[in-house]
Parts: sequence; structure tokens; C-alpha cells
Amino acid sequence: MEINASKIRYLTKSRFKLAVECPRKLFYTGKSEYLDKSRDDSFLAALAEGGYQVGELAKLMYPGGVTIEELGHQIALEKTQELLKRDQVVIFEAAFVHGNLFIRVDILKKTGNRIELIEVKAKSYRQSDDGDFRGARGGIKSDFLPYLQDVAFQRYVAEQALVGHEINAFLLLANKDAVSSVDGINQQFKVQKADGRLKVLTHTDLTQSQLGDPLLVCVNVDSQVDEILAGSLLVAPNKSVKFVDAVRAFADAYATDAAMPPIPKSKCAGCQFKAETPIRQALK
Repeated sequence: MEINASKIRYLTKSRFKLAVECPRKLFYTGKSEYLDKSRDDSFLAALAEGGYQVGELAKLMYPGGVTIEELGHQIALEKTQELLKRDQVVIFEAAFVHGNLFIRVDILKKTGNRIELIEVKAKSYRQSDDGDFRGARGGIKSDFLPYLQDVAFQRYVAEQALVGHEINAFLLLANKDAVSSVDGINQQFKVQKADGRLKVLTHTDLTQSQLGDPLLVCVNVDSQVDEILAGSLLVAPNKSVKFVDAVRAFADAYATDAAMPPIPKSKCAGCQFKAETPIRQALK
């Protein structure tokens, strides 16, 4: 696995998501001089809390898993590499790098030469309604597409970092058909903020059996990921390029702090980097 110790502006999962929404967002993100309404969005904060709770619930489905808690890129990469020397292992927040692409995998399960890459989402799923995430015309449903693009990005990076391994991609989702057999499950996952980050507090001896029937379902998404990787993404107005080429364009732009052109669309009205009052007017 390639490890780069130099300080690099990495294209991560979250930054890739921003770039797919609009490449120009890569230039604005993380800079204090630009407005970012998502920092103070209470609705997004509530969603984040729910996502953290689902993430902790997911871990209980994989007892014995090892969590890599370190935030630093280098130490996370080194710990991942060490754990992968085991023939069988489950890693939470495994880290991988390829060039200036960097990912942390929610759940990684290794069995011999086979790797299961599992992305946990608080999104709900019902087999009878959502099936293979495709609509009546065969295309991937728009409400699931961002999640599948996220997994596609991760699988691509993992495949470059783990040459010679068989890598399969999964989404672990809230099962709409599951009924909780235990009351007050949410009370077992209390969210608190520490050092500016959300953290879920659980009892150290909590097990899946204590929480009753599983409320999450794991769905293989390799066929959808294959389609996305073989497809294209917009990198400028009216300009689509192959998925891998788009990832490279996003990564290079972020690494060099270059501003890619915006892609105007109806969703621009709700952009988190858009000020409600023009700056010039506000300064009068």
C-alpha cells in the first residue's frame, strides 16, 4: 500500500462529494474567508448526529472490530497497513491513500484475499421498494446516487492501494422493514461534542444481542459501482469526462488550490457557499 508522508491537500470522500455537486465548491471549502452555511445548519447537525448513532450501531454487527481513532493521515495509514497483515480482520475507519486521494472506510472486513468495503448510511432502505436502487427505466435513483458515487470513489482508491485483492462494495442502511424488538435503543447511543467533533458514547459491554433484532441491512452494490466507474462526471459546464479522469481533475484542482468552473443548476439557489445578501450591499 502506498503511503505518502508529505503534507498533501488530499481529495477525501467529503471533498469528492462536494466536487460532484459542483467542482467550484472545492475552492471554497475549508476557507474561513468564504461563507459556509453548513457549519451552522441545525438540520445538517441533526442529520450528522443520526449518522454517528447509526455508525456506532453498525459496529455492533461486527464484534471484534478494531477502530483506528487517530485523525492523522500517516499514523492512520500505518495502523491500517499493520492490521491488514492479519488473515482475517475487521477495521473501523481503515485509511488508504493513492497519490493525493485519501479515504477512511467506515467498515472494512478482510478474509484472506477478499475485502468487503462497507459504507454506513443513515438512509433508509426497503427491498420491495428500493431493490437494486434503480428506477423504472433502469437508471440509478437520484436519491441513492450520491451514496453510490461515494462508495465508487472509495472502491477505486482501495483497488489502487490494495492491488491483488478482491474488493467488494456494500451499503449498510437502515432497514425500513425491521421492527425494533427493544425499547429505547437510541438512548444507548448518546451524542456529545468534544473538541469541535461529534462523538457517540456507548456502554463498552454493549452487544448486538442486547439491542434485539438487527435494524440495518447490508446490500452489495458492486454492479452499481461498476456502472458508475465506467461512466462519466461533469467537470465543467457541458463537459463530461470519464469517472477516473474526473477524480484526477478534482484531486489536482484541490491539491493546487485551483478554482474549477462552477456548473450552474437549479440547486445553486441553496448552495451553502451562497450569501443571502451580496457582500457589497452588506458593506454599505
